[in-house]
Amino acid sequence: MESQRGSAIIFILIGIVLFAALSYTVMQSFQVGTGTTDRASEDTARLNAGNILDFARAVQLGVVDMKLSGIPPSAVNFIRPTDGGFDTAPHTTKIFHPEGGGARFLPVWSEIDDVSQATATDWAFPMNTIPNVGAGATMRLLTLVRVPVGVCTQLNQMLLGSNTIPTFTGSVDDLFVNGSTPITAVNCPGCDRVPAQCVDNSGVRVFYFVLDRG
Repeated sequence: MESQRGSAIIFILIGIVLFAALSYTVMQSFQVGTGTTDRASEDTARLNAGNILDFARAVQLGVVDMKLSGIPPSAVNFIRPTDGGFDTAPHTTKIFHPEGGGARFLPVWSEIDDVSQATATDWAFPMNTIPNVGAGATMRLLTLVRVPVGVCTQLNQMLLGSNTIPTFTGSVDDLFVNGSTPITAVNCPGCDRVPAQCVDNSGVRVFYFVLDRG
């Protein structure tokens, strides 16, 4: 009987040890899984930020080519291939037309559409100022309005070496969509001397990129 009780205690102890080991393994797997998910999200944001910058630089090249052909940035037509009138001549001023700037238009895709915003993420191409960038006059900008925070931080990391997102005040549309309000060092202190970055106004993030400095 003593031998049987001793064997039972040993089996119980072995069971406790095995259960503890199993619990530790499960907990580790959850931790690894979370870390993997976080890294995957960061990698996806980095990839999307890279695609945004590639598009911005391609449009910038198209604007420069058109400027060399005698078409000033203020006269560039940003009509999209899906818009009515895109295939109606003349085409020379159309940045996304093969007979114009020849840049390939990139529609907004789901990973860069901030679903937390009531209005969908979209491109805009306003004329506006960036304090102490260029000659001080209005410049042609490419903007992406309502950017997810992860993509925004990755854009700044790539462009500026920092994931900090500067803040601005005022109307998002007036500053970065239609350009009716100048972007200054007062309403956007972090924009001073910075030709491209992502900025934030109360959770609405905007990426801007100067296409031509005048």
